Amino acid sequence: MENNDKDVCQHGMISVLIVDDQEMLRIGLKCVLQQMRNVQVIGMACDGPQSVESARELQPDLILMDIGLPGYDGLEATRRIKTFLDCKVLILTSHSEDRYIFEALDAGAAGYCVKGASVTKLENAINTVARGVAWLDEMVSDTVLKSVV
Repeated sequence: MENNDKDVCQHGMISVLIVDDQEMLRIGLKCVLQQMRNVQVIGMACDGPQSVESARELQPDLILMDIGLPGYDGLEATRRIKTFLDCKVLILTSHSEDRYIFEALDAGAAGYCVKGASVTKLENAINTVARGVAWLDEMVSDTVLKSVV
């Protein structure tokens, strides 16, 4: 299998930055991700500006990004991060409205997962996006497909 993704193939671990404004959710996600054999949580951020600063400092392979953040939202944070860092962004949000899906993809997100997904689904999304393949939750994939057909 040929894969040109930085670091993910070289050391087998996916370094992840968790971005969510809810402390309990950040802590819970960290606990869940620590159980995944190939995922290493390297940082957490609670708002848009902190996510950009943390991404610049930590250089993660993948960012789990919420949309509803203080400071500026996860969509704007994704746009800003993608200007200086070639990392994957997986949106993890409770928003399933069309406008958020398309804005996230336009901002540079490589995946979109709806909160409430199973741990297995989240692990699949992380691994898929880390390999450089787009991933969409079934709840939003119909919306995207209908827009291109």
